[in-house]
Amino acid sequence: MDTKPLTEGAVQVTVTRSATLKRAKTTSILPEVGVENSAEHYVQRLGASFLKGTTRQLGRDLFSYEVEKELMPQLVGVEPTHPEWNKLVDAYWINYSLLVPLEGKPLNITTDYTNPDLANTADFTNPMWFRTASLAAIGNPHNISDLVCYVYALRHSHVANSRSDISKSNKIQFYLWSKEEEIKASSARRKLLDQATIVRLEMVSDRSKVRAVLAMGNYSYTGAIDEQDNLLAKYCETNPQEFILYATDSKLLMKAFVMQCINRGILIRPENTSLVFYKDIKLGDNLDQTVAFLEDAANVQIKQALQQLNKG
Repeated sequence: MDTKPLTEGAVQVTVTRSATLKRAKTTSILPEVGVENSAEHYVQRLGASFLKGTTRQLGRDLFSYEVEKELMPQLVGVEPTHPEWNKLVDAYWINYSLLVPLEGKPLNITTDYTNPDLANTADFTNPMWFRTASLAAIGNPHNISDLVCYVYALRHSHVANSRSDISKSNKIQFYLWSKEEEIKASSARRKLLDQATIVRLEMVSDRSKVRAVLAMGNYSYTGAIDEQDNLLAKYCETNPQEFILYATDSKLLMKAFVMQCINRGILIRPENTSLVFYKDIKLGDNLDQTVAFLEDAANVQIKQALQQLNKG
């Protein structure tokens, strides 16, 4: 199949991109033609799909019609002016079948740009971006078949857009893996961990804040400082985003106080709700409202009563 670039115009920027369509499960359901019947030669098939609730092929909804007219001729063998154009494109997607071997299917999604600014705004991880993007925004693909397959996989209900999304649906059979995206995600997590570590080191001298953060994270301890610090480090490493959220909250101490009262049964939070009650008095619909209620000078007596009860 001819998958040469669409045009030979002057290229100012080439953005090298790649992805691999991988199998989410190790089960094998279809042997490759012409090879021995062994597990390593088995493949899975990514087939045709319809738009939810319609009889329209998903493949006809990947790009704008203008982009489709630029990309599909090399895949169906005729130009958009051909009287059978729509019929042939429909047939392409009705019969679409991509075999994914055990090691995955590499996809070359590198594109060339004549406008460098467009290279910086392309959003190749967003499947819906392609529906309205111009070909200039997408770039001139080095491999049209691979690019079309990649966008199709992004939209397909049986494909997770990352390894971390595999568990989101029991329909998932494949996932898209990109070294570039994995490096980017790893770098982002490292920066988040660095930020969380800085916050942790800055707060360890304030034991009331340490205890409050541990209370918000639902960590229990006997009281030893070393134990608290070890749990704080564990919280920082296992859930740095939540840790930072609580540790930098200006209402941290009051929120932790409310959570302690809830955990000790002084305040009541009915099951499967965020409501908070003191006896038959509703303090708030959620934690933030409860804190606001207790910080209101008009409710100082209830606050003092809770503080007294929490000492016991």
